[in-house]
Amino acid sequence: MKTARPKKTRGIPPVIICGMHRSGTSLVARILEAAGLFIGKRKDRNSEALFFSRINDWILRRCGGSWDFPGPVRWLWRSEELRALVLDMLDGWLKHPLAIQYLGLGAWVRYGDVRALERPWGWKDPRSTLLLPLWTEVFPDAKVVYVERHGVDVARSLFVRAHREVQIQRRRYARAGWLYLLYQRYRSRGFSGSARCLDLEGGFELWEEYVLAAGRHAEALSGRFFSVPYEKFVQDPEAWLRDLCAFCGLEPGQKQIETCRRLVDGGRAHAYRHDEALVQFALEHDDRLGPYKSKP
Repeated sequence: MKTARPKKTRGIPPVIICGMHRSGTSLVARILEAAGLFIGKRKDRNSEALFFSRINDWILRRCGGSWDFPGPVRWLWRSEELRALVLDMLDGWLKHPLAIQYLGLGAWVRYGDVRALERPWGWKDPRSTLLLPLWTEVFPDAKVVYVERHGVDVARSLFVRAHREVQIQRRRYARAGWLYLLYQRYRSRGFSGSARCLDLEGGFELWEEYVLAAGRHAEALSGRFFSVPYEKFVQDPEAWLRDLCAFCGLEPGQKQIETCRRLVDGGRAHAYRHDEALVQFALEHDDRLGPYKSKP
């Protein structure tokens, strides 16, 4: 069965900002937004456009997976029938009134379809890394900005966040008791946001899955894939900023460049090196770190 393609609509192709969670995608999204890229009216604290992040989450869950359990999405790629159905549904979502979350009321009234936007635009969501084949079928000329970061730093950040969430839930349960149990009964998230990431090894394996997915998709995108190495970017942001902005079709002025530069903290590069246990973890996983392997 031939895969159905959503109806094409005039407008500028989007920039899809993706990469593994905790890899610096939020930083890059904020910088591009400051440089003039529209990334949505309603966003969460991580600069993720709620409209697109909820669609991505919906697709993963309908496949039986989630952001931290991406394996089941492979069945979507193996079924032409299912893929055609999801593409038809995406066509509907992009024209749905819920797109007001992304466009804002005025732009939705004007365009009626996200694909009709006539300004540099895009969205940031790490889940898009797993679903790029879908989004690049919806937007055949889309550009992808992929942010990569050392796997041990990513795993450590996921580990810290997951344990923090457990402690938050413990405090809430202590205060609210059975009312909190009732809330949890209808809550879609897990105990910690990700039980898998409560273990450093689990977070590292998840990083590997995202890196492998990005590598497969990058081959098909040729010149429309811009990789941003987090460590190099934060240590010398201005050297990367102009090329990144040019790739995204942006022409920021000097004032915007200065604003972008102030968002960067170079001290966060290779943070794992300040922890002996993490340095040892990195050495034990050196053969799985790809471009981040130790130099001989």
